[in-house]
Amino acid sequence: MRVVETRIRSRRNSFEKLSSLAIANCRELRHDFTLVDFARIDFERD
Repeated sequence: MRVVETRIRSRRNSFEKLSSLAIANCRELRHDFTLVDFARIDFERD
Protein backbone atom coordinates (compact mmCIF):
# COMPACT_ATOMS: atom_id res chain seq x y z
CA MET A 1 0.00 0.00 0.00
CA ARG A 2 1.34 3.39 -0.98
CA VAL A 3 0.77 6.29 1.38
CA VAL A 4 0.67 9.97 0.52
CA GLU A 5 1.32 12.01 3.62
CA THR A 6 0.83 15.75 3.77
CA ARG A 7 1.41 17.99 6.75
CA ILE A 8 -0.33 21.34 6.85
CA ARG A 9 -0.05 24.04 9.48
CA SER A 10 -2.90 26.43 9.89
CA ARG A 11 -4.79 28.27 12.56
CA ARG A 12 -7.86 29.48 10.74
CA ASN A 13 -8.39 27.55 7.54
CA SER A 14 -11.40 25.31 7.27
CA PHE A 15 -11.12 21.57 6.77
CA GLU A 16 -12.32 21.92 3.17
CA LYS A 17 -9.67 24.53 2.41
CA LEU A 18 -6.94 22.39 3.98
CA SER A 19 -8.10 19.33 2.06
CA SER A 20 -7.93 21.19 -1.23
CA LEU A 21 -4.44 22.44 -0.33
CA ALA A 22 -3.33 18.89 0.44
CA ILE A 23 -4.69 17.63 -2.87
CA ALA A 24 -2.98 20.48 -4.71
CA ASN A 25 0.27 19.64 -2.91
CA CYS A 26 0.03 15.99 -3.96
CA ARG A 27 -0.62 17.05 -7.54
CA GLU A 28 2.51 19.18 -7.44
CA LEU A 29 4.45 16.10 -6.34
CA ARG A 30 2.91 14.25 -9.32
CA HIS A 31 0.97 11.85 -7.14
CA ASP A 32 -2.24 10.59 -8.67
CA PHE A 33 -4.94 10.00 -6.09
CA THR A 34 -6.52 7.36 -8.29
CA LEU A 35 -3.36 5.29 -7.85
CA VAL A 36 -2.96 5.86 -4.13
CA ASP A 37 -4.46 3.43 -1.65
CA PHE A 38 -4.44 5.78 1.28
CA ALA A 39 -3.92 9.49 1.79
CA ARG A 40 -3.19 10.91 5.20
CA ILE A 41 -3.42 14.54 6.17
CA ASP A 42 -1.91 15.72 9.44
CA PHE A 43 -3.15 19.03 10.77
CA GLU A 44 -0.57 20.73 12.95
CA ARG A 45 -1.41 23.54 15.32
CA ASP A 46 0.74 26.64 15.38
